[in-house]
Amino acid sequence: MKRLISLTALAVTLGCPGAQAQYTDGAIKIGVMNDMSGTYAHLGGQGSVIAARMAVKDFGAAQGDEG
Repeated sequence: MKRLISLTALAVTLGCPGAQAQYTDGAIKIGVMNDMSGTYAHLGGQGSVIAARMAVKDFGAAQGDEG
């Protein structure tokens, strides 16, 4: 069991590089990688897209932009 946990942690660490952002032409593009259909769609499907949109809207409101 301990070995399985160690191997899982190693796979997650190597398989999931850090997020990267690109800033070009004054626009920031944010991508949401999720599972829209399949076994885990109910965990991070359309709900994660809605959550990302809400976060962007909240950030814009905090900055004084109503967009």
